[in-house]
Amino acid sequence: MSLIHIGLHKTGTTSLQNLWAQHPSISLSYHWPVKLVNALVGAIVSDSAFDINTTLDGDIFDYKASLTPEFQVFSNEILSYPHSLIYDHPSKIDVYMDVVAQIFSQISPDAHILLTVREPKSWIASWYKSKIHIGDPRRFKKFIHQQHQTIIRHLDLQSQLQGWLKYFGADKVHIMPFELFRDDPNGFFQILHEKTGAPVITTKGDVNYNPSQSVGELDYLRQFQRHAELFLKTKILDGQAKEVLRKQLPMLARVMRQDLQEDDSVLARYIRMQGHKMAAQEIGAREETYDLPDYVKPYISETYVDKLAEIDSDFYGYLPKYREHVTVK
Repeated sequence: MSLIHIGLHKTGTTSLQNLWAQHPSISLSYHWPVKLVNALVGAIVSDSAFDINTTLDGDIFDYKASLTPEFQVFSNEILSYPHSLIYDHPSKIDVYMDVVAQIFSQISPDAHILLTVREPKSWIASWYKSKIHIGDPRRFKKFIHQQHQTIIRHLDLQSQLQGWLKYFGADKVHIMPFELFRDDPNGFFQILHEKTGAPVITTKGDVNYNPSQSVGELDYLRQFQRHAELFLKTKILDGQAKEVLRKQLPMLARVMRQDLQEDDSVLARYIRMQGHKMAAQEIGAREETYDLPDYVKPYISETYVDKLAEIDSDFYGYLPKYREHVTVK
């Protein structure tokens, strides 16, 4: 028996993988799907034949079950959309979505498919924060403007699921809300067990393995990256020196993020004491009231929220919240 978890990203994927990895009856694969997808994308882009054997040169499972019967879980958000195709080869996406589902139907024909989703405004905001963490200096409004086609494509459920429905059937494809996992992880795993046969996991306490920064910390990171970009326009440095520094910025941002998670670090204490108080208050208010632009709302409502309503008119009680921020007033 097996489960193929295809994303979306920013819907608790890391936390789910951590919990699956700890279960003695579960064999978990989360690195091999990346290897598979990268090889498949290369073949699709170059219009060449794909040989799955080129990806099978080692154990495909990161964690092996110690008990029997074994339940296999393949989990990686890259399965829902490889970003390289979205940005560079959008015309190839539909081909990819069909072929990757077909490959898994040959590997594990009796598998169930799980797509975890999230309230769209919260999902977009979480994606935006993750971009800041890796060095993106843009404000939220500019991020939305420049990424809206990619956002819409990610939230097109028909495109996301058509290959999986084709090869596995509607009774094997399941959509569950991130919010249920966040609010009631034990209930989430019980329902998943009833739908797919996946082992029941009982958790205690917080399951968030990837906590977000506070609004003050987030603003500090964004401002640092913005100032770094401005500094790299200086005439003091030559082109080679600028390129060296530019390549180091994402790593520096990641280290700063890790340092901010240490309560007694100098940087964390500085932000708490100096506060970036006005910035934190400003961002906090903006996060509460910031509406998605009207030009993306109809697409998200039609291709995402309305499709969820067709599957489940209540969607575990979360559908009204999903509609709240995509209704054009």
